[in-house]
Amino acid sequence: SGLIEALDIYLTALGVTFLIPLLAFLLVIGALAEINSWIIGPVKALHTTSAHGNLPPFFQKLNKHGTPTNLLFAQASIVTLASCVILLMPTLSASYWILSAISAQMYLIMYVFMFIAAIRLRYTHPHVTRSYKIPHPHKGMWIVASVGMVSSIFVIGISFIPPTQLHITNIFAYELFLWGGLITMSIIPLLIYRFKKESWKGLQKEE
Repeated sequence: SGLIEALDIYLTALGVTFLIPLLAFLLVIGALAEINSWIIGPVKALHTTSAHGNLPPFFQKLNKHGTPTNLLFAQASIVTLASCVILLMPTLSASYWILSAISAQMYLIMYVFMFIAAIRLRYTHPHVTRSYKIPHPHKGMWIVASVGMVSSIFVIGISFIPPTQLHITNIFAYELFLWGGLITMSIIPLLIYRFKKESWKGLQKEE
């Protein structure tokens, strides 16, 4: 990978190339630990929201170890399906980039909504005691939130432009995949929220 190549150049210049295998091994261990947190972290967060009835009972089930297995299976299915982009992109790097771009776009959309919510809460709940409050009640909030929203929207926009080094020849397919993934991932939670039922609330089942 690029990281190993960079380490190779750096350690070769220092004359300590024997450290490369050790550092590569440590990188693998670190990557495995990171993957573990990436897998269970989002699932735990989703399961927490299910206590408020935001997910169907099927996704609220826990195994004897307290792990939301059905959510894990759903996550694995979605990731496996998304990984099929490898078959459509010319290189593995291009596939990784497009999946990273979709993830970043989803995060940034969430931040845009958070900035909007911050502005609204400043007007609807101005007297709530908070750990930190932006100076200048209204002007300060508008400035900070606006900068955040503009920055987020800008990054979302430029993510539709693939880097030249990826050699993506079919720009239409690239952007279509991004738009499709972004719209689909945005609509699914809205549909679940729209059609959620009161009976979903408070169900914590163990398998």
